[in-house]
Amino acid sequence: MGDQDGHDAIAKVLLAQDGVDLDIADFDGRTVLSWAGMNRRGEIVCWLLEWNNVNPDTPDGYDRTPLSLAKQVSFSSEQIPILAVLSLST
Repeated sequence: MGDQDGHDAIAKVLLAQDGVDLDIADFDGRTVLSWAGMNRRGEIVCWLLEWNNVNPDTPDGYDRTPLSLAKQVSFSSEQIPILAVLSLST
């Protein structure tokens, strides 16, 4: 699950900037939290939930939450912590 060459650190710096709306959605209604969960970015998922007051229950345009989207990606041992964190936050 690692940092993938510093990408998580860069993402945190960018997402922590003043005025960034972390609950803003893309054209399919997916939020930053949705994308982090779907892409197995466990550190970003935890950081968003712990420090940034994001809504873990925001459904996308197809009525899927970040947890349900994370469950759809190929399941592996790396995904278990992400699913657990998202499950506890809902």
